Amino acid sequence: MSVVIDGFASDTAPLTSGVPQGLTLAPLLFSLYMLPHVASIIASHDVHFHFYVDDIQIYIPLIQDNQNSLAPLDDCIRDIKKWLAQNFLHLNDSKTEYMLIKGLQDICTDEDFHMLDTMTLSPLFFALFIFHMRPPYLISVSSLFILWLSFLSLHIFLPHPAYLVISLSIENLVKYVTTMVCVAVDGKPVIGVIHQPFTGFTAWAFVGVGSNMRPRSSYSVSPPKVIVSRSHSGKVKSFVHDAFGNTTIVEAGGAGYKVLSLLEMPADTIDQADVYIHITFIKKWDICAGAALLNHMGGHMTTLKGEDIDYSGTPVNKGGLVVSVGVDHKAMLERLPNWDPEKH
Repeated sequence: MSVVIDGFASDTAPLTSGVPQGLTLAPLLFSLYMLPHVASIIASHDVHFHFYVDDIQIYIPLIQDNQNSLAPLDDCIRDIKKWLAQNFLHLNDSKTEYMLIKGLQDICTDEDFHMLDTMTLSPLFFALFIFHMRPPYLISVSSLFILWLSFLSLHIFLPHPAYLVISLSIENLVKYVTTMVCVAVDGKPVIGVIHQPFTGFTAWAFVGVGSNMRPRSSYSVSPPKVIVSRSHSGKVKSFVHDAFGNTTIVEAGGAGYKVLSLLEMPADTIDQADVYIHITFIKKWDICAGAALLNHMGGHMTTLKGEDIDYSGTPVNKGGLVVSVGVDHKAMLERLPNWDPEKH
């Protein structure tokens, strides 16, 4: 394998095992490796399934007054975990979800909800959904309504006819995916690379030497369009509105993607923003590459208080982020309300 950036290729090196992060062939290669083994395990337990890369959806009918309805499912999951462990892989119990489907004629009773007492559930998702549906239509909705469940807590009894779907729902978030590399010297980023594996685009900068990126020709500050984390959008939206009024807020994933949104991109494949704000803790390795790009262009990536970030020492930046280029960064900071990330 080798790494290619703007037509320049590194020396090749043998790849004897594993799949490099960000490789576009990774989903196919992983599926070729996993599917024959996992499919044969699931089929041996007479359980129906759908499979995509590292996401497995399995479903099974639950028989009325039959305490053993879940035995094939339980045995199937146990054998999958065993095979994964033997092959240096791990089943992420905490990201496993389930959905119970019943007919409209079946009334939910206290016994239905009593089964939840034996399960480990996330407080973020808790509901029992009832549908009038037959098995052929089960697949089309099986990833829409979900509950969080640990695979280790499946010893339950359902008193009514139902279908149980175990599923890991995924969103199409590939546009936010980046692979980043950063070199910091004495705590200061000097080389940054942000690669988008699903588009093939690579942004890079060597501070004071060169870069293939540049700021956009213009930015708006009255008010600015602000890009924020899609996974922490609640409080940061209030924070942004307090600072800039009724401005446009773009929710996005990935710190690398958010930095690129501030720059001139070669194609209209990415959201555009004027400032990037983050008000909670963030890992330094997520922002170091972007900081190098911005430093080369005269931009800024500081804490909410305007402090420079030291990329040595502890791995976490606890001061939040304000990221800009081509605007008056100090004036932007002065408009922010008081906020202490360590208290939130």
